[in-house]
Amino acid sequence: MTQLLAEYLRCLERSLQLDGIVGVQQLSGRLQDFLDRRWLVLDGYQTHLLVPVGDGEADVELEIDEDAGVFRYTSPRRRLHPIERPLSEIALYAFNVEEWLNALTEVFDFEPSRRARKRCLIPDHLWHLGDARVARSHDFAPIYVARRLQSCQEDWCECLSDRIRLGQGIVLVARKGSESLPNDHQQRELDDLLLEGSEVLDTQALERLLETTPVGTGDEYFDVRSGALKLRHMKQARIFQGAQARVIALFWKNRYNASGLKWSEVVSSAHCSKDPDSVFGKGKWQDWLERVGRGSYRLRIDEHMVG
Repeated sequence: MTQLLAEYLRCLERSLQLDGIVGVQQLSGRLQDFLDRRWLVLDGYQTHLLVPVGDGEADVELEIDEDAGVFRYTSPRRRLHPIERPLSEIALYAFNVEEWLNALTEVFDFEPSRRARKRCLIPDHLWHLGDARVARSHDFAPIYVARRLQSCQEDWCECLSDRIRLGQGIVLVARKGSESLPNDHQQRELDDLLLEGSEVLDTQALERLLETTPVGTGDEYFDVRSGALKLRHMKQARIFQGAQARVIALFWKNRYNASGLKWSEVVSSAHCSKDPDSVFGKGKWQDWLERVGRGSYRLRIDEHMVG
């Protein structure tokens, strides 16, 4: 049995736009399933039809009879005998994405306070469902769903890079692409998180994806869950907590920014004290941060990695 939630996302992915007419051929044989769930709604009927005439075709006007559930037309070849057919043959449909998003949100069973307050981030392309709790912890990771990311790359890069957003989340897609997502997010096909043949969340798969893993490669990484930071020049990882961890997480997100971060930005985003000394202790911050301008700082990472 095909997972309908995932099949619907594949239909969205195949469609060039979401506010136009949906053809039955786009629905992979799932017309009635989608109608039953109100993920698809009736959006009128065709008013004209091309019918064969000799070696060509003729455009004929249709008479719509909704009470009888039929439409009628007169063929140029049989003017005295009107033809009657079921309305379902000329029905036009529209996606009801909000209803599908509601169903998908219910599958993840987010805690009430962690459901997205603003769901639509990029119209017709990117939605935030909510934040999932990382098992047995006080940490959360955002869950997004997206379609046709390749057609709005600049927009989603800016959106997912926003410092106010949590990192290390999951972006659900119809088919995993080659795009590298910012903020240490990962792409996953929706099928991967549903139990086979059902519309039930595979909680074990979700936990495995969100489990504590250092983000980075080689001798440099940061684990946002535990607060562990390891830079190349450090003999061992250093664990940060509280405001210190929030500050380090912010600098890690912006580690390739050559101009660094203004400390005033850090105070606003990480809700910390007025300068590095007051956050980490006098002079201690220089073990992992460096000053790159008046009031600006960045992590002490390899120079060749800084853009």
